[in-house]
Amino acid sequence: MRLLRLVLSFAVLLSATKASIFAGYTVGRQFQYIGKFCFSWTSTLDDIAGRIAGEIETDVDGLQVAIYDDEALFWNFVMTDISCDCYCKVSAQHTKGVFNVTATNSHHVTPFTFNVDIREHLRPRFWYVALARCVPGGDQYKPSFTEITETNFRKYYFSSWFKIHMTQGDGSELPVQQQGLPAIYAVMAAVAGAAAAAQLVAVRRMRQSESFHPIMRILTLVVLFFFLCNALLFIHFTTYEFNGLGVPFFKYAARITDVFVRVGTLLLAMVIAKGWTINSVTLDGQIKLSCVILVILVLYLSMAMWYLVWLDPASTLYIYDSWPGLGICLLQVCVLGWFVNTILETRSYEKASTKRYFFLRVSTGSDTCYRTNPVLTPRFSDVLPVFGVFRSPAYYRARCFLLVAVGA
Repeated sequence: MRLLRLVLSFAVLLSATKASIFAGYTVGRQFQYIGKFCFSWTSTLDDIAGRIAGEIETDVDGLQVAIYDDEALFWNFVMTDISCDCYCKVSAQHTKGVFNVTATNSHHVTPFTFNVDIREHLRPRFWYVALARCVPGGDQYKPSFTEITETNFRKYYFSSWFKIHMTQGDGSELPVQQQGLPAIYAVMAAVAGAAAAAQLVAVRRMRQSESFHPIMRILTLVVLFFFLCNALLFIHFTTYEFNGLGVPFFKYAARITDVFVRVGTLLLAMVIAKGWTINSVTLDGQIKLSCVILVILVLYLSMAMWYLVWLDPASTLYIYDSWPGLGICLLQVCVLGWFVNTILETRSYEKASTKRYFFLRVSTGSDTCYRTNPVLTPRFSDVLPVFGVFRSPAYYRARCFLLVAVGA
């Protein structure tokens, strides 16, 4: 029970880095990232594209709130240029705005508040919020744990409660890359729900006639997991529209069920390709198939760990551009080749025209689109500018991946 509470608490903590509301307590030194949000754009600079509102409560002097956008001389520069120290990071040349935080004490008990209106007329941009307390020599101060005293801590470190709320100009809580997802997942949940209901009715009839096919068992599990995944994501993103946080537990549960859907789809496709129970009683190559599924599970787990633990929270890197993601793409291509070769070989042994047509449809059907999806979407950012859409993988890749998956 304690372990479950710990996992749920950890999931809630992680979710705060993927929301429009960033709230909590932090201890930092020199410079501390707080949160990011992708704001939309308007036709002119007279209109407001978004807003950043915040409350900061601290008992140390010299704390500052720094605002950046994703232009080359701002966030990207201060995070990649090794010569840019703390004072450089909060300079007017590399920030969109800096606020000096008034410390809370016996004479001033009201938290410091600030508001920023976002004006952008070119394209959607990520904006970033960070806390900074620049102390001379602070960038070079790297003591061991035993060398940290109360005096040194109060000199070089800062602690603060914070609450940052970022919204679009129309009040929407959704960043650009998530706009439209509630409607998409509503449709997907409805379609998946109808498919799940039809599948359960079919299962009931097959059980009554004692003809519940093994492949149908796998298909039933995949359909149910697919419905559960989309229903959870629909609830999460619909709630997100109202509270800026969504339902973190549902989000992470949906990601887990999505892995089962992907692996189950692979297993289903391969047992059909091998003709198991269709034109062959035994399943050949069970060890090889089990190894492939295990490798895919490990890669998905690695990608999840990279995304949740090692990836910089400020990063906008597309998940399939990570090494585990690229590994999954490469393995998917290999599995696709194996799948097509296996099903065509199985089809060549089949004499019945109905079964041959079935194998042909499966080999050229949605599985091909599903397997190549992660490989195609990293290249969409190169194609989109041709159609007059700005080059921005962070905004479009995830949504392109989802839309292609829906089409499949």
